[in-house]
Amino acid sequence: MRVLVPLAALLAVLVLMLFPVGTGFCTADVAVPVAGGLLAVAGLPLFIAGGCRMRLTAIDGLLGMWLLYVLLRAWCGTPEVPCLPAVLRSVSLAALYAALRLLFSYAVPSVTATEGVVALFAVVQCLLCLSQLLCGGSRHADFPFTGTFPNPGPCSAVFLVGLCLGFYRFFYPVSPGHARLSWACRALFMATLALCSLMLPLGWSRAALTGAVVCLLVATWPRMSSRMRLYVLGIAVVGGLLLYFMKRGSSEGRVLFYAVSSYLVARHPVFGSGIGTFFGAYGQGAAALHQHLPFALTCHAGTIEYALCDGMRVAVEQGLVGLLLAVSSASAVLWRLWRCSPALALALLGVLVVSLFSYPFQLLPFQLLLVLLSAQAASTAVAPAPHDLPAGPRGGVGLAFSMAVFAVLSAFLVFCPVRERVRATAQSRLIVGRDSPRLLPQYESLLPLMRHDAQFLFRYGQMLASCGRYNESNHLLAQGALVSNAPMLHVLRGHNYRHLHAPAHAERAYWQAHAQSPARLYPLLCLMRLYRQSGQVARARRVARVILSLPARSDSPLDMEIRREAKSCIMEQ
Repeated sequence: MRVLVPLAALLAVLVLMLFPVGTGFCTADVAVPVAGGLLAVAGLPLFIAGGCRMRLTAIDGLLGMWLLYVLLRAWCGTPEVPCLPAVLRSVSLAALYAALRLLFSYAVPSVTATEGVVALFAVVQCLLCLSQLLCGGSRHADFPFTGTFPNPGPCSAVFLVGLCLGFYRFFYPVSPGHARLSWACRALFMATLALCSLMLPLGWSRAALTGAVVCLLVATWPRMSSRMRLYVLGIAVVGGLLLYFMKRGSSEGRVLFYAVSSYLVARHPVFGSGIGTFFGAYGQGAAALHQHLPFALTCHAGTIEYALCDGMRVAVEQGLVGLLLAVSSASAVLWRLWRCSPALALALLGVLVVSLFSYPFQLLPFQLLLVLLSAQAASTAVAPAPHDLPAGPRGGVGLAFSMAVFAVLSAFLVFCPVRERVRATAQSRLIVGRDSPRLLPQYESLLPLMRHDAQFLFRYGQMLASCGRYNESNHLLAQGALVSNAPMLHVLRGHNYRHLHAPAHAERAYWQAHAQSPARLYPLLCLMRLYRQSGQVARARRVARVILSLPARSDSPLDMEIRREAKSCIMEQ
């Protein structure tokens, strides 16, 4: 019984990690709080009947303080920016963590079982990607495989996790004691190593490749001589430069991202700009810096759906206080995992390296992985540390009861709002993209639950503009600009102001769109047309010259048409 209970909890988390990842709310968002509540309800009677004890650790304290800070920051944040999605996700994960801590206090899963479940997750993703590669079915039209993710980048991070586990267990095989079990574990880890070694290069994610190199260096560094270390560091530097220049455009885009994010952190260094404000603030920051940065960087500015560094998003939204709590929590989990399972520690280290250049921890599977590893690290029996607080004879039961109440109550409070938003997201996908005034009542009914979705707000604003309701459209587009850095939101606002005969406001909207994405020609075309329409020929010609000075895209018929119109504007008398 004590073996089956934690194994069932591990498998439940594995199932949650394999749910397809989508934009917005999806089925997995409902399943997480339900799983947390059910596991807590099952865990409390087992804990009491088993006469177990629970103690708080530094990991529990740090994660609890971080959750409390996020809730307080959301409560004291910017009221016009919807922060409820982030709060719901945080509370759901906290409920699951509390339930796992309760169950793992009844029976701590062996590190072999946890490693096996994580390896199985990587194997399933590899097999799914191979199936998509050979038979089709990718979730993105531009990539041959994506697994359960929207693109192959996060999938490569999963391959990295499996590679770290397989690599470590290749040199340090597990010995569970039972011959058949030992053979099964070794076969699983060898299959994980083989499949992930094959798929990681195919994913061609520089962040994942960098994480693999870092983990390899950490694992082998103590065995190297001083001369070998110098050689390895030299090779790593050369390899890093090659990776930078092989995809230079993407690399410079990340440099721009760090520059803009650092500017935003400097504006609100202590407590950040508020939960959920990152994308709107990023658009404003990019617009503010576009004249102070070289065009070689700003030409890569565009719409981003995810922050390109998890840590920078935390720093922008939560300030240095939130970043300190996040880094402290990750460090505590990593340190304790290194003591009980170096293989899991290497896997977590690899994902943390990837998160410096990508967004794994903004996706639910990696958030669940972090919750699982944190619960494992906090629950694994280690030598008592001075900061651990031992529970008294009845303190363990009280603490367990508090954990169960927190998990169940959190799941209960989160379930209904999440389910409503999952349904609203599904309904919005049925109407977004369909142009018919008859759909306006449906848009209006979904609006209270979809204020966080910039695409929904843009389509709704577009629909209102087509019906001549320009002021209402601008109001919605302004809300969209708070949760997205898409320049088309400002372009459409400019169109609306032109219809309202407010050229000054239209000019500001077009300039804002251009500042957020200086390499795009369409906002400049709108400006040129606005100046020509209002008789400002000199200004129109200046904008036309700017259009012609930008790099041409011969593969874009629209860009060629815009450049021809700019030439005609300059040549006309």
